[in-house]
Amino acid sequence: MRCTLLADAAKTFESAAAGSPSAAASFLRAVRPVFAARVLAHVSPASTAAMLQARSPAESAVLIQQMSPRVAAAALEQLPSGVAGDICAEVPADFVARLVAMMSAQGAGAMVARLPARFAAEVMAVVESATHAAAVLAAMKPPDAALVLAALAAAAPRAAVYILAASSAPQVRRCRLTLSHPR
Repeated sequence: MRCTLLADAAKTFESAAAGSPSAAASFLRAVRPVFAARVLAHVSPASTAAMLQARSPAESAVLIQQMSPRVAAAALEQLPSGVAGDICAEVPADFVARLVAMMSAQGAGAMVARLPARFAAEVMAVVESATHAAAVLAAMKPPDAALVLAALAAAAPRAAVYILAASSAPQVRRCRLTLSHPR
């Protein structure tokens, strides 16, 4: 019964959002974040992303933390990387790392590149798969990857070594040379 009510609320919400995104955003502000997150779990990632973009980064961060990581990651993939980065800057690093692990390397790389280097390093240090973390770094522009990798080497040298060992991307290898042979 509860699932059916939630699914019906989600369908109604999605059709309302298509007609008036501002009214849908107002609805989400009026309800508790837990309920809003449950409703957004039943709508498309694009609709969820639109609602997150309509809110402030701080409000969206509260909402993201109430969602399952899979739903949150799918919504963040739909957002412009700057918006996703602003939202994730408000969320604890371990939660962002779970989101990064569920995102494509390209989407996660664009988002992580928008985070402050120290916070990005903190996130990358706790991504469970060193192979995925290396793929995320490889998807970044070389200067961004070098900046994150340098911050990672300073903050969590062991994690940096695991990520470098897992990487076969030329730009990450160039970062490795830059870190091991400073000028």
